[in-house]
Amino acid sequence: MYSVIYLWFTAERWRSCVFHGLLAIVMIAPFKLISLFVLPWITWVGVGFVIGWFHSREKTQYEYLIKGNKKTSTVWDRGWIPRRGNWGMDSIREFVVPVIVSISISIF
Repeated sequence: MYSVIYLWFTAERWRSCVFHGLLAIVMIAPFKLISLFVLPWITWVGVGFVIGWFHSREKTQYEYLIKGNKKTSTVWDRGWIPRRGNWGMDSIREFVVPVIVSISISIF
């Protein structure tokens, strides 16, 4: 049991996934505070912000992965939809975890 937990925390992509979830909490927190006292709908603007930020981050990583020595403008049209064939499971996980965290914070 100890080795399984140790391997989970030592895997770089899992640590990155957990960090992305924590970053989503930090990003959505100001919107949640405003929604508690002033505008109840503003949290969903924060969810859109989190989704847009993490999607653009993962898409940019995918573009730099496939571009090679070419200019980035030659690959801008690829990777818009996060699929296993495009981004890879690690990148999809790094995108989905913050989205789930931000949506769950906005609901509760």
